[in-house]
Amino acid sequence: MPDKTAPEYRCGHCNRLLARGAIEAGEIELQCPRCKTRLHLRASRPSQAPHDGLHDGDRYVRETPSSHR
Repeated sequence: MPDKTAPEYRCGHCNRLLARGAIEAGEIELQCPRCKTRLHLRASRPSQAPHDGLHDGDRYVRETPSSHR
């Protein structure tokens, strides 16, 4: 059964319901099947999902051997 408290995304042109739910990360593009209008949606807050830490800029330190033989 769908969650009635979840955000709804409707076509801005014909008001047809296109999706229901939260966007956790990134962005999506929807196209209304009725009038073919495109809707671009982005997450409103950063993802709460854990990450691997590889994209933290200066905080990532690559370990290299101290001597080569």
